[in-house]
Amino acid sequence: MSAEKSKGNNQFDPDDLRKRIRRELIGFCTKSTCGTEKIIRFETEFPETDLLNLIRVQTAVKKIYFKSRDSLFEIAGVSSVAVERRDYEFDLSDLFTDMRSVLSENHEYLSFYGGIKFDTNSPSDILNENFGACEFIVPRFEFYRRDEGNYQFAANLISCDILANKDLIEEFDKLIFSQDDEELKKCPAVISREDIPDQSSWRAGVKDVLKIFKQGECDKVVLSRRSDFIFDANPEPFASLMKLRSNDAPSYLYCYQYNEHSAFIAMSPEQLYKRDGMKICVDALAGTRKRGSDAGEDTVFAKDLLDSDKDKREHDMVIDGICSETESICTDFVVDKEVRIVKLKTVQHLYHKIQALLKPGFSDEDLLKALHPTPAVGGLPKKIAMDHIREIEAFDRGLYAGPVGYVRSNSAEFSVAIRSGYVSGDMMHLFSGAGIVPGSKPDDEWEEIENKLANFREIIGE
Repeated sequence: MSAEKSKGNNQFDPDDLRKRIRRELIGFCTKSTCGTEKIIRFETEFPETDLLNLIRVQTAVKKIYFKSRDSLFEIAGVSSVAVERRDYEFDLSDLFTDMRSVLSENHEYLSFYGGIKFDTNSPSDILNENFGACEFIVPRFEFYRRDEGNYQFAANLISCDILANKDLIEEFDKLIFSQDDEELKKCPAVISREDIPDQSSWRAGVKDVLKIFKQGECDKVVLSRRSDFIFDANPEPFASLMKLRSNDAPSYLYCYQYNEHSAFIAMSPEQLYKRDGMKICVDALAGTRKRGSDAGEDTVFAKDLLDSDKDKREHDMVIDGICSETESICTDFVVDKEVRIVKLKTVQHLYHKIQALLKPGFSDEDLLKALHPTPAVGGLPKKIAMDHIREIEAFDRGLYAGPVGYVRSNSAEFSVAIRSGYVSGDMMHLFSGAGIVPGSKPDDEWEEIENKLANFREIIGE
């Protein structure tokens, strides 16, 4: 048995592991030669470990974590070797052209990880000013898992690093390989909470939208709320995500610490799209009820959701919106025949899966332009709904409800960053929204948002 395995299941000797990988990395740098690829990738086996806990203890300023909803892929990235950042009103095609110039088919898992603001046509507010309109990175070092059990360590090198790998090794030596087995500390105590808008202003906003419907120019507008919490100490973003993942419902997990004091975290059930070659999969998720206190009550709430004309109309709008927005770039649509209910820890949703083939000549930037924002987070028609959101909401959503995920040479996957928020110093800013359609009641929609925030409120003890 190797020294790395000598400490039992999920345990390894961090010193032996570091020495082995360091030796392999130096050998790789010594033997490799510069070619046409912009990034040269080193990979080696890594023992099974808790990647979210491992990224939590790293000391680097920039760190990123992503887990797919199906749990088939998970990545913990440290520092960056390539960054693509844009300010508002940028060209999406230019962004993807620049990313594709770095990616290589020779490295299947070489990826840009990051996200795009919900509304890239509005300047960022103080919460999001250090992020810009979008930011994607290729991590310098990666710990990742694929196929539910194959763990790897990777180092991504710019070609010149081959000739000057001293800095690379110095960075490598700062990595922490030991696990923190101590039980997670409780989240710092909440000192205060402020909702933007407050309930009175929320009612007024919903009523304004209901008046718009009577004019016949719009069918749905998704209004959101920001809840600002101040703590008696700084909450840890990755520790917060570790507490959230105790929910066993299928969800994307995402955390990007993009500077020393700021991070964005999300635990989202919603897939924007997944592309494997030309095959596309898209979620239609809309309509919400809370979970019951027992199986009987849970079934009652689920039946009420399935029987609700208002929620079915909202859900059908999402399906129709997705198909109509993508019909010019996709073909061979297959939509689930029966609606399903996705049950999360605190809420349940109506759900359909939509599959299609991307037409030749189109790629990820075309999908993002067509799909984002979905009717589930923006509204219908898209442009009119977005105009009303800008008029009514008194804050910049930032990454909330924006696309977050990864891009590779021949695949991509993005979630919709709902159930999300920013951690900044001693504050946490949480976001959630509700789809307003004819027949919506302001207080019911307020309560729906409270239910959607329940996972976060539970871990912060609010």
